[in-house]
Amino acid sequence: MQLTAWMLTLAAAVAAQSSGSGSGTDAPINEVTLATQPGKCNTSKDCKTGFQCVAVESDMTGVKMLRQCVKGVVCSGNVAGACPSFSNWKPENYRLVEPVCAFAPAPNCNSAINAQGQVVQVRRSLKETATAKPGNVTCYQMTYPSVDGSDPVKVNGIYRCVDKKIYLSQSLGSTYTQKQITSCAGNASTSGGVSVNLGLCNGHGSCAPTNSFSAEYKCICSTGYSINDNCFNATGNTCDTYGQCGLGNCDIATGLCKCPVGSIGNQCSLCDPTMNNKTDVTMCNGKGSCGIDGQCVCNSGYAGANCATKVKVNSTGSSSGSKTAAPSAAVATHASIALLGAATIVAAAML
Repeated sequence: MQLTAWMLTLAAAVAAQSSGSGSGTDAPINEVTLATQPGKCNTSKDCKTGFQCVAVESDMTGVKMLRQCVKGVVCSGNVAGACPSFSNWKPENYRLVEPVCAFAPAPNCNSAINAQGQVVQVRRSLKETATAKPGNVTCYQMTYPSVDGSDPVKVNGIYRCVDKKIYLSQSLGSTYTQKQITSCAGNASTSGGVSVNLGLCNGHGSCAPTNSFSAEYKCICSTGYSINDNCFNATGNTCDTYGQCGLGNCDIATGLCKCPVGSIGNQCSLCDPTMNNKTDVTMCNGKGSCGIDGQCVCNSGYAGANCATKVKVNSTGSSSGSKTAAPSAAVATHASIALLGAATIVAAAML
């Protein structure tokens, strides 16, 4: 088998391992859960054919790890791919998670495979050597080119999905971190005098490298959106991601968005003004009314195309996302984060 094909096969195995171990803290997946959190999973066994269970690490209170079935090439191992999207999950704080496909360090890595397929030895400090777990663990090596004449930065690790705040706080893109995030910046939405940033890739895609081991980033848009505007405007009603389709859901069987009564248009991105006076119809997520142009006019404290983003209004008239705790059954502990990394590295070691 040629090296490239072999490495891709290995990455698929790593993705299966890194999807989650199904530990005792994982609540069983049932129809009640899927009604508010489409595509939620504990392991890839919970997903349909062609999908893998992918985890996103977050620093939000009560939301440490989120998992969702993702179709196609996913962010894992040595592959820079897609992460989950939570733009239609409930409760609302899930929607504040902004996934980034990060090349994260693997502290217990003893040898690494670089972009050329060569196995290189890992140099570690005495402190790292003393705390590293025993065993011949293999990961991958990413080289960040110099931006100021200094030596290139080499990182030994794996690709995995993390929230933007973790990516920034840990500078997981080395000296390119801010540039990478800026390349995936979303638009600003204004409703009722409140301006809110719609998040990376406008909540309709993943911020990821242009290709594996690249320092340059771009948006990987969900089907039905275009990279030309960082996944902002809906270009069609097709879908391939559970966490899209606005207030509706993606019908994986047909690949089309199914909109609830009161929502219309591609990706259920518009409201139906003829339904404003219907008492049995919930308009604009119940947090606003529908304008004659099919755009939601949100109540104070809410913003976004469907008034689905809860915001805090400050003295300048701008806003920021409000982070509230999620139900404990829906999240994993910090221990499961460690298990995720360990499972992935162990899988990578089977070379």
